[in-house]
Amino acid sequence: KIALENIDINALSLYTLGELRKSSDKETLNKYQKSFEKYFLKNLTSRLGDYSSSKFEVVDEDKKSTNYTIVSSKVIIDGGPDIKIDWRVYTKNPNKPLIRDLIVEGLSLARTQKEEFSSILNSNDGDINVLFETLKEFSKN
Repeated sequence: KIALENIDINALSLYTLGELRKSSDKETLNKYQKSFEKYFLKNLTSRLGDYSSSKFEVVDEDKKSTNYTIVSSKVIIDGGPDIKIDWRVYTKNPNKPLIRDLIVEGLSLARTQKEEFSSILNSNDGDINVLFETLKEFSKN
């Protein structure tokens, strides 16, 4: 519920689809966005579960423009090195900021996901149905 309310999952889904979002019809995009949402929520919860016993600390914020702020944070792990996480927050509506990306130790999760999906599409002649199947399979496990 927290992710659905605070992460711009629709914008992330379109970004991760890359150039194919421009040539896909509305029905295909809607199907993709629903599939992506299930995939994203499962992926996010599995990743965050690894840090459930760790402490989280906000370190700084950097307002890049009226639309974007980077919130710097760290996860403090007992007996291990801290993990640096920057949150790219879309702040166009100041009453409803939305997370658009997480940059973990300098690596953009949105960009990584886009590259992974692009690889799947490129390996299958741009067939979005193969991507649908990949998302569906991940969401089932």
